[in-house]
Formats: sequence, structure tokens, C-alpha cells
Amino acid sequence: MGLIERLLRIRTAMPEEPRLLSVNLATFRICGLGSGADSEEVEGRLGIPSPSGGHRDAVLSYPEIGLQIGVGASGALSGFTVVANPDASTARSGFRPFQGTWLPWGGTRPPSEAALIRALGRPSFRDCRDDEICVEWSRPAALVAADYALDASLLTIHVDFNP
Repeated sequence: MGLIERLLRIRTAMPEEPRLLSVNLATFRICGLGSGADSEEVEGRLGIPSPSGGHRDAVLSYPEIGLQIGVGASGALSGFTVVANPDASTARSGFRPFQGTWLPWGGTRPPSEAALIRALGRPSFRDCRDDEICVEWSRPAALVAADYALDASLLTIHVDFNP
């Protein structure tokens, strides 16, 4: 599909209301889209990606709403990253905090490590570094990685459908 057709089909305005945005860590869906979605569905739901991040390396970047969507060679969703609290590098890239709903908990507050453990079970990996805590869960449907600051605030969460 050409650029003109995409522009005509896709709404260019970004969602303004946080309730329209959601990440579901129980079903591994972002804004209602899971691993079967394609880039056109993502763009249809979220709008055209940022030209600064655009389609670089098969990543659709939406820094103004704190999301990056990975798209595989087939065009299907391969994963996503949610920026809960931008650190220095993500803030330099223009990423703002995700303001949507965190499911299955509800609300706009990012989940704690304990909440993720209750939802996903025991982590398969946990590492405390000088500046962050990394926690991973390997599940049949996805690999989930959460990065926390030393003050226990969630920085980013990554979901990869091709673990």
C-alpha cells in the first residue's frame, strides 16, 4: 500500500485520552493488538509512527505516547516496548511516559515488580546492576523483560513474541 493510501486510511491524530491506550500483560496485547496483528492494524489504531523512529529496523515508534512496536519480516507484530518512566536515553529520544491503562490491574500506575510476579509467576532471570534491576519471564507466548530503577519505579517493559 502506498503512502497516499496509508494517509487516507489512517487517522493521523494520536489518541488524546489515556483510556484509549492499554497494555495487557496477562494476554500480551498492546492497545488490543496481539501477535497476529500487522503494521497496518497498528497504524490504524495508533496513527502514523514518528518520522524520527518511523520504520527503522522494523520498529514503529510512538514517542509521544511512550510506545515502540516491533514488526517482523512478515509484517506481523513481533513485540512491543512500553516506556513507563523515561530514563536519560529514552528521554533524549523524545519518549514520554505511557499514560494508558495497565491491565490486568487497571489504572494508569505502572505495575511494581511484585505485581508482575503475581501476574506472570516466578521470573526466569533477575539481575541487579549499578543503575537498574532487570527482571525477565520466559513464557510460551512471549518473553517479558522489565527494567526498574533502583528506587523500584518501572522504566520500561518489553514483550517479545519470538522468544
